[in-house]
Amino acid sequence: MQTTTRLSISAALLLAVALCGCSAGGGSTSALAPVVAEATPSAAPTPTEIPGDTNGDGKLSEREKEILAKNAPRDFTLTDGTVVIIDPQAPLPAEVVAALKERLIAPTEAYLRSSSEELPARMGAIRDELALMAAETGKGVIATFESKSNDGSGEVTTWGSVASDIQRSPVQSLRDRGQLVAEVEAWAASRNFAVLHIE
Repeated sequence: MQTTTRLSISAALLLAVALCGCSAGGGSTSALAPVVAEATPSAAPTPTEIPGDTNGDGKLSEREKEILAKNAPRDFTLTDGTVVIIDPQAPLPAEVVAALKERLIAPTEAYLRSSSEELPARMGAIRDELALMAAETGKGVIATFESKSNDGSGEVTTWGSVASDIQRSPVQSLRDRGQLVAEVEAWAASRNFAVLHIE
């Protein structure tokens, strides 16, 4: 009986040691487990605004580059050498308007004095000058000037207009200069065109 008792006690002690070992092992495994920190999502970077990027795609197309260049302020040199800065989005300075009108006097007078055969070439010269002015200023240009027409009973004085880069006159010739000027001014204001009234 004593031998059996001793064996039972020994077995119980071995079992207790084994259980303690498992418990310690399990505890140590849990204690040594790596801690994984959750990553904080970073805020999306704010896109840099690009001047002239009208569609917001983050880059400039060739067309957008052309528009940006056209709308950029530029220098305009007067006949006396004075340099005036032009903002194509704003009305032209008075001294620039005066200089442009001066350049149109000769071709409009030639048009007024021309024969019917010469009219197309004379009008072409006016259009060429307006196209050059538009390139120099970055703005469309429309001019009003005296003209002549025949109403069947003879030649009458009328007032006409012609605009840069537009083949057909946007405002038809009228006998009433005041009415023509008012219509041209309204047309030009809605399109950011410069107006040159040649008298």
